[in-house]
Amino acid sequence: RVCNFRTGGCISMTESIEREPEASTMPVYHLIDGDLHHKGFGSFLKQEGLADREYDYSVLAVFGGQSTGKSTLLNRLFNTDFAEMQADDGRQQTTQGVWLSRASGSNRLLLLDFEGADSAERGEDHTFEKKLGLFALAMADVLLINLFQYEIGRRNAMSVPLLENILQINFKIQLQLAESQTNTRGSKKLLMFVVRDYDGRTPKSKLSDQLLEVITQIWSRITKPDQNKDDELQRWFDFRVQFLPHISLPAFQDAVVVLRDEFLKESTEDYAFKSSGEWRSSGVVIGELDSYSQSCWEAIKSDRDINIPEEKELVARHRAAEASKKIKADAAQRADGIKQQLKNGEVIKGLRKAFKASMEAGLIAFREETQQFSRYQDILDAEMVQLREEYAEKIESTMEVFYASACKSVDRDAKDALATATKKIDSSQDYNPDVFWLFLRKSIDRIAQDKLAPGLANLVKEGVLDAEEKDICCAKLKEGLETMLRYSMDEKAATVGDLMADRFLFRLLHDAQGIEESVKADELASVRGPDAFVDACKVLEALSVWRLKPDTPARHIEFPTYGGRNESEQVLPQACAAVDDDVLIPSDKLRENYTVFVGKIDQKLLEAKLSLKDRLVLPSWVYIIIFVLGIDEMMWAVSNPVVIIAIVAGIYLFAKNLVRQIYYDTLRNGNPMVKGLLVPLNPFIDQYFTEPTGEQKSATAKKND
Repeated sequence: RVCNFRTGGCISMTESIEREPEASTMPVYHLIDGDLHHKGFGSFLKQEGLADREYDYSVLAVFGGQSTGKSTLLNRLFNTDFAEMQADDGRQQTTQGVWLSRASGSNRLLLLDFEGADSAERGEDHTFEKKLGLFALAMADVLLINLFQYEIGRRNAMSVPLLENILQINFKIQLQLAESQTNTRGSKKLLMFVVRDYDGRTPKSKLSDQLLEVITQIWSRITKPDQNKDDELQRWFDFRVQFLPHISLPAFQDAVVVLRDEFLKESTEDYAFKSSGEWRSSGVVIGELDSYSQSCWEAIKSDRDINIPEEKELVARHRAAEASKKIKADAAQRADGIKQQLKNGEVIKGLRKAFKASMEAGLIAFREETQQFSRYQDILDAEMVQLREEYAEKIESTMEVFYASACKSVDRDAKDALATATKKIDSSQDYNPDVFWLFLRKSIDRIAQDKLAPGLANLVKEGVLDAEEKDICCAKLKEGLETMLRYSMDEKAATVGDLMADRFLFRLLHDAQGIEESVKADELASVRGPDAFVDACKVLEALSVWRLKPDTPARHIEFPTYGGRNESEQVLPQACAAVDDDVLIPSDKLRENYTVFVGKIDQKLLEAKLSLKDRLVLPSWVYIIIFVLGIDEMMWAVSNPVVIIAIVAGIYLFAKNLVRQIYYDTLRNGNPMVKGLLVPLNPFIDQYFTEPTGEQKSATAKKND
C-alpha cells in the first residue's frame, strides 16, 4: 500500500515480481514531489514506531538511472511496496521525487527511493535530479548507487557529472556541520555501488578498481579548504562494490539474501552502518529528522550555484560538444571507409601514420572552433581528452582489421606450426612441470623466430608495414599464438584423467627417455607400476596451472603412494599462488581427475600385457646381422629391392651347396641305418641340388624339342 500524508489516503499497488512470502509489505510515503517537501514525515515515523529511537537509526538511499530496477531491488531486499516499472507499459518514469519506507525485519532502518536520473520526462534539465542526489547524501548513511555492468566506464550512465556536483556541495555542507557540532569529521557516508546483471566474465576486482578510480578522480577535482586540501576520500566517504546477477537467475535471490544481511545484521563483518553511530551521536535525533530534512531541502533549492552554471559556460560546453561531435563523426566515417577497403582485400600502406595525421588535424580544427572560449580551458581540455580517446579507439579498431588483413598468411603459417607442435604433445611427452612448460615456451619462441619474424620482415620490405607496425603486429600475432595454445591446454586439462592413464600405460612399456623396453608381463604391476604411477601424476601437476610466463608459480601436489592409490583424500594440493586466470584446473577438480585416472589403472595394466603378447619376437640371427651391419645399414638393405634379391639368391646358392655336401658326405661316411633312410631322397637331391651332366642336358633338350 502507498500512503500519501498530504491527502491522507492509501492505495494498493500490484507487484511486478515474486517476493518471499511475508505477512504484509511495508507502507511507503511520498516525501518529495517536485519542489514540494510533504508534511507528515513525523507522523509516518510515529506510525512505524520509530519516533522514540533517538540516535539509534540508519538511512539507506538508492540512486541511479531510470528503469535500472532500484525500486525492485529495495522491494526484494526489504519487502517494501515501492512502485515498480511494468514491462507491458514500456520503459518510463515510475518513481517521481523521493519515497520513504521502513525495512521489513528491522525497526531502525529507513529507506529512501529516489527518482531515476537521466529520464526522458525531465529532458535536458538535470537540475532536479542533481538536487535529489545532494539530498540523498545529506540524509543517508549509505548511498546505494544502482547501475548495470555494461554502464561501467560510461560517463553519463555512471552519473559522473551528477556525483561530481553533489559531492562538491555535500562536502561544503558537511564542513559546516562539523564546525557547528562536536564531531569535527562530519558524517562519513558509505558509497555502495551495486552492479546489476553481473555476468562473471570480468573479474570483480577490476570492475571495483575502475569504479574507485572514477570516485577518486572526482574527489581530486573537488575544491577544498587549505586545512582539508590533503584529505583522502576515505576520511569523508567509505566505498564498497556489490555484484548481483540477472534478476531472472536463481542466483539473484541468493545474492539478495547476502546483501540484505549487510544492512540488517549488525553481527556481520560487512555490516554497512558501522560508522553511522559515530556521527548520529552528535548529530540529528530521529525526532528532529522531519525538520532536518525540510531544512536540507530548502537549502538545496535556494543554492543557486548547485547546478546552474552561468550562460557563457553553458555556451562553451555546447560549442565544445558540437565541435567534438562533428570531428568524431568525420573520424568514424573515415575509419568505416578504411575498414571496408581492408575487407575488400585492398592493401593500404602507411595507415597508422595517416590516421595519426588525421587525428592531429582534427584536434587543430577543434582548437580553432573553440578558441573564443579559452576562459573555460578546463571544459575544453576535458573535451580534448575525450576526443583523443575517441580517436585512439578508432585507430586501434581499424588497425586490428588492418593487421588481420595484411598479416593473414603469416598468422596462418604460424598457427599451422603451433597446431603441429601441440599435436605432438601426447603420452610420450615429458610432463615434469618445469620441463613441460619450458618446452611450450621454446615452441612459441621458435615459431615466432622461424615464422613470424621472416614473414613480417617481408611485409616491411614490400612497404605494407613500417617498423613500428611490424613490432605491434608481431606482438599481437604472438598473443594470438598464446591464446591458441591456452585453448589447447584447456582442452587437455578438461580430460587430464584420461591423459594421466595414457601416460601410465606409456611408462609401463618405455623407459624415462621414451625408448621401448623388454618387459616381462608379471613385472608390469609390481616393478614398472610405481614409477609409471609417479610419472602419470606429474601430468596433473603440470596441467593444473597455466605457466607460459616464466614467473608464474607452480602448484605442488602431494599424491598417495602407488600401493595406496585408491585413497584419493590424500591428494593434497598446496595453496596456489597463481592468479585465478592462470588456474587451468581448480582445486576442487584435482581429486576428481585423479579418481578418474586411478579407475583406469587396471585397464591400462591389461592393455600393457596384451601389447607384450602382440610384440614381434625376432630370431637370433637377425640380431647377429644388426650387430655386424648396424641398424642403419640393415634398414637400408631391407628397404632396397635389388639388395633383397641378391641376398635371397646368395642364401639359396649357399644352402644348395651346403645341403648337397652334407648329403653325400653322409652317404659315403655315415651310419648304415642313416644311409638307408636317405636313399629314397636321391631323385630329389639329384634334381634340385646337383648340377646336370652334359648328357643329361642334351637329353633334356631333345625331350623339350
